[in-house]
This record gives sequence, structure tokens and C-alpha cells, in this order.
Amino acid sequence: MRLFQIHIIMMVAISTDAVTLVHLEKALNTTDRIYLYLRTKDEMYRADAKCMYLEPNRPNEGYQYFLERGYKVNKQWRKANITATLAGPERIGDPPTITLTRPHDTAELITYTMIYWDEDGKCFILLYTREVHGNRKSKCEMYQWNEKVDERRGPIFSHTPVNRETVLRPCEQEYYDYCKDPKPVIVYDMIECKGTNPPLPK
Repeated sequence: MRLFQIHIIMMVAISTDAVTLVHLEKALNTTDRIYLYLRTKDEMYRADAKCMYLEPNRPNEGYQYFLERGYKVNKQWRKANITATLAGPERIGDPPTITLTRPHDTAELITYTMIYWDEDGKCFILLYTREVHGNRKSKCEMYQWNEKVDERRGPIFSHTPVNRETVLRPCEQEYYDYCKDPKPVIVYDMIECKGTNPPLPK
């Protein structure tokens, strides 16, 4: 049943906005931080880890990217240098993948599939599967560039939104649509991660 659900997620994502290796390269084409904003609950993450990001720290060599991964625990930053490897699809029409070390275990690798990329919003969604208690389960993560992560489609303090999108950021609605995760873990917080308050409504 779980494999069927993973297949459905992949088919919906591919049929709606087919992503390619070019899109995955674009998603990493920045010299600034790429913040993990939303993620599915997963035991491979520390529950108290906040402000997790990836940041290119030297030029890529082909499909091999060199990144700094950082996050905060108890108000202290922890950082490590990691390597990410991009790959095209094994079959025509399938989305590309990126393989890198796990967040808190650099000895273990995990392969993500890119299922959505928003060029204007500079955000993307990655899907991965893990075996949990003998069952394969799908997990999602939503990332966004630093230059866009504090923007929303509407005013953050609006109490009378026209629809749900007025308080969501780019990629957020797509996360709910593709991942079917009504209660994701929010990893990014502007005050916690940058020490600044969200802008007041105009």
C-alpha cells in the first residue's frame, strides 16, 4: 500500500510539472543559503534541530556539489561540509535525484527525488523513502532560497484571507498537495534563524 502511495505522489508530480536534471541544477545555483522550511516527521532528524540549511561553499564539479549543512540546537549552530551528487532519471520521464549524507549521520547516504521546482519562488520539494519498522514510507522536504524564504503570497498578519494561498509561501500549497502531509514539521523561523522580525503589513 505504501509503495502504491509513493507511486501516486510521483505520478501527480510528474504529470503536473515535470522536473528534469536542469531544474535540479537550477535549484542549487545560488551562493546563499537554501533553507529547509517544511519536512515530514522523521526519526532521522533531531526533533530540536531548527534553521537547517544547505549552502554551496565552493564551485561544483560537474554533477558533484560541495555544500555546508548547518542547523541550530539549543541556540548553538552546528555545521559540517558534505558532498551531494546529482543524477538524471533512470527512465525517460522520471524526475532527477540528489544523493547526500543524512542530517545527523554523515556515514549514511540518502537519495532524494526532486518532484517540484518553482522558478519564481526559488523553492523545491524533495521526496525520499525510508524503511520504518519493516515498511517503506515516503517522506517530503520543502526547501527555499534565502532571498525568498521570508516572502509569502499574501500578508502574514492578514486575519481575513481571501483563500488559503494568501498566507502560504511558494511551494507550500504544492507540498500539501503532493505529500498529503497535513501536519509537517516547520523547521524555519525568521526570528529564530535570523534574529529579525517579519515585516509589518503595509
